[in-house]
Parts: sequence; structure tokens; C-alpha cells
Amino acid sequence: MFLYNVTFIVEDTIEDKWLDFLHAEYIPASINTGLFKSCQLLKIVDSPNPGVSFSLQFVAETREKYELYKASFEPVLLGNATSLFPQQVVFFCTLMSYIR
Repeated sequence: MFLYNVTFIVEDTIEDKWLDFLHAEYIPASINTGLFKSCQLLKIVDSPNPGVSFSLQFVAETREKYELYKASFEPVLLGNATSLFPQQVVFFCTLMSYIR
């Protein structure tokens, strides 16, 4: 099992609009690919970065499902996010594997 994490750092002024976008578009589109077992969204409370930070976590049962998402869906979804919120959102992605 793999945990795919996307950390988003957003400007304070767009926090509500950003959360609306995640809940209405980004998360449903990601889940509807059928490649993830679960998803959760967390607000990072002690981020050293200016703005507001969120951790969006998806669980993939196999590395292949993650790789398919990364190749086929991630570029479009993250591209949409950055085009809707230009210069107001930065992000980085991390893939982790579970240990026992």
C-alpha cells in the first residue's frame, strides 16, 4: 500500500475558495479515477510557510495504480488547480510506502 500526499500552500485570501475547489472538483475527480482506496484532507497547523497549508492524502493499493494516476490524471488536475489560482498556490507531491 502507498500513501500519495500532495501538500498545497495557498494564500490566506483564497482559503475558502480553495477548499470549495478541492471538495467540489479536485477530490471527486481523483477518487472517480478508481485508483485510490481512500482520501483525507488535513490542514497543517504548524507550517513554517506563509499562507495556509493543506495535506491531501490518497491511499493506493499498488504502485501501478499510483503510477497510472501520476501519468494520466495528475498533470491535468494539478494544471487545472494552478490555472484557476495562478500564483496563489504552490504544491509538492510525495509518495510513501507503509511499513507493517
